[in-house]
Parts: sequence; structure tokens; C-alpha cells
Amino acid sequence: MKIFMIIIFLVCVVNFGYSQQRNRNESRMVGFGCYKVGEPTKAVVKVTTLLNGRNYEAIASLLDAENPAERCLAVIALERLVQLTKFELTEAQSNLISKAKNSQRIVWVCSGCTYFDRVTMQKMFSKDNFLGSQFWLDDVIGNSNKDTSKK
Repeated sequence: MKIFMIIIFLVCVVNFGYSQQRNRNESRMVGFGCYKVGEPTKAVVKVTTLLNGRNYEAIASLLDAENPAERCLAVIALERLVQLTKFELTEAQSNLISKAKNSQRIVWVCSGCTYFDRVTMQKMFSKDNFLGSQFWLDDVIGNSNKDTSKK
């Protein structure tokens, strides 16, 4: 009987995880290493490309994007760029960042092949290094600052 109860419990857990994954919205997801292969989500790839191209104004334009994942990543990236004195925010951009940090909009997040969840933007910004975002920025901004003219 005990083994039967364990099997029933495991089936329920697996089914719940599967339904969470099936109902997710991948275009509105933030994740730096998702699924079996640890790939970044589309929003992360988009902002990474903009960072690598030093297209900081395009990142700033995502502060009022309809896609909450892009908006979150823009906030994270721009705050780091400001810290490094690589970008200066306008008052309007600062207001959009404050608004995003207090937003109740839902963002899908993922990590690895088993963690998929929905969190509010406010919750996402309440934690430092949410899902490894600071490690991502360390890597990407470091890559965007390389001098490629030297061989």
C-alpha cells in the first residue's frame, strides 16, 4: 500500500510539472539556461544581441514593451549599464524602471529542464540575481567590451 501511495504521488507531481510546462508562454519567458540543453529564452537572446551590439537605446525602448520578459531584461541590463557608467537614464526611463519594479504583470521564468513558474515582475525584482541574471550580465557585458581589433 505504501509503494502504491508513493507511485500515485509521483504521478501527480509529474503531471503537475507537465501541465505547468504545457501552459507556459515561451515568448514571454525569462531564463538563462532552460530545458535539457540549457538554452536561453528568446527574450534573453534578443537582449543579449542588443548588449553585444552596444545598442543600449534599443534596450531602453524595451522599458515599455508589451512583452514583460523583455521589459524585465531591459530593467536589469540598463541598471547594470548605469552602474558601469555606460548609459545614462532619462527621467522618463527612470520612471519606467520604477513602474516595472512595482508591476503585478506576470512573467514566465525557467531554469533547467524542470523549473517553470510564473512570477510577478515585482517579485522578480525583489531578489538580487534572480535566476542568475547577474551572472548573465557579467558574461554578456564582458563580451560586449572586448576589443576585437587585436589579434
